[in-house]
Amino acid sequence: MRKKLFAFLAVAFVIGASFVFTDDSEARSNELAALLPQSDGVLVLDVKKLFDEALPQILSANEPMLAKINGEAAKIKNRTGLDLRQFDLLALGLRTKQVDEKTLNVEPVLLARGPYNGSSLAEAAKMASKGESRTEEFAGRTIYVFSARDIVDRNRSSNAVSKSMFEKMLDKVLNGLSDEVALAAYDSNTVALGSLARVKELLGNSPRIENRLLEMLGRKQTAVANFGMVVPDGLSRYFELEEDELGESLNAVREVNGSLDVVPGRTMLSLAARTVDAKQAENLEIMLSGFRGLFSGILKQQKGEDKKVYGRMLDNLSVDRNDTELMVNLEIPQGDLDIIVGKK
Repeated sequence: MRKKLFAFLAVAFVIGASFVFTDDSEARSNELAALLPQSDGVLVLDVKKLFDEALPQILSANEPMLAKINGEAAKIKNRTGLDLRQFDLLALGLRTKQVDEKTLNVEPVLLARGPYNGSSLAEAAKMASKGESRTEEFAGRTIYVFSARDIVDRNRSSNAVSKSMFEKMLDKVLNGLSDEVALAAYDSNTVALGSLARVKELLGNSPRIENRLLEMLGRKQTAVANFGMVVPDGLSRYFELEEDELGESLNAVREVNGSLDVVPGRTMLSLAARTVDAKQAENLEIMLSGFRGLFSGILKQQKGEDKKVYGRMLDNLSVDRNDTELMVNLEIPQGDLDIIVGKK
């Protein structure tokens, strides 16, 4: 499941970066997510803010790493003609399906909004697939269908020694990659990318994403990233945990949402989980508080400055509970972040 999801995101970046978007991302983030078909989880990413604000600030103490990330975007542009940095907003919808007792599949669909014309979409499809694609007509629209494996294979280096971080990541996910990827215009300024079945759901009259998920995204619309997820069967199956106390507590979680954001001098992480009843939320609160108390002191006594930072992060971790909802918030000062990400 994880391999296919990572592979889809990699292919999404390789194919979809040819569209230039307009401003006012705060107002449009939920509007874009609301177009998604029915999903169990949703992620909204402000890519413009990620590249223009978040990454330069987070990686300010490691310019080589920042340059490398920007270099990967340049490589994709050189090999495909597509510019990743032109993105503004992305909305990703994930639907899970239990195949058997041990196998959980994820079916993704991604939306990106911005001005383009039909010829630019066709050109992007042609360049990304090297002409090896097929088209289907559905709901009055043309869908371009590719082999995901072929696209990734064509856009990675054959030299094992000189492979970049991005290319090595693609290597790791190739074995789990076999499905087709579909690309289509949703309307005059919105592009859809995902599995063929999910793109057809989006283009057709299938039910849209639930309001409850949109409410989760609305908690901090200006953040770099927001996500929300409904987990009717519990979280432990996503982490392959045993049926111990931790597994049982996570199985009580029915909703998860969170955000990542930056302001000058600080990076902020937020996470909220809603359980079946208040007692289970209390159990999770006790477990997290115990973990924080146990390890913060140990880490702060270690010699490495990065370990001391992790200890301070645990001290600064805010764990609060309101009935069935558990909320975790963390603010990381830039000075501490510089120690963690600084060039070793």
